[in-house]
Amino acid sequence: IYTIGSLEPSHVIFRYLDAPKIPLLVKYLEELRSRDLTTPVHNELLRTCYLKLNDAESAEAIAAVSSRSMDTESLSTMVANSPKDALATICSFEAPQAAEALAVYGASLARLLPRETAGLAVSLCLGTFSPRKLSESSATIM
Repeated sequence: IYTIGSLEPSHVIFRYLDAPKIPLLVKYLEELRSRDLTTPVHNELLRTCYLKLNDAESAEAIAAVSSRSMDTESLSTMVANSPKDALATICSFEAPQAAEALAVYGASLARLLPRETAGLAVSLCLGTFSPRKLSESSATIM
């Protein structure tokens, strides 16, 4: 954990790949996640480690987060074809992912749905963003 930021994560991960050290690898990967430094590969490795440790609940939580990040990849198509659905998808993300998606797709969405996009941006800036609340209100907008 102390090497985060000074060593490439792959070097540390390689050292902990054997079975007795998997709990240490999980701890390291969880710390990477808490600092928002993981890649999809890190998340999949963490999910696999949880499964090897028979922690299905944690593995499912990682899978759910990974599926949401896959949703982000399909947003560009969604923005062009169905901007209301794209905005609803962004509203279902947690605040950091929603802010990231808004930074990428906000200009396009603002041209198509100015009021709704502005409301999302304001709620993120004020810290009042709630994925459930906004995704429900977006559903009523549609």
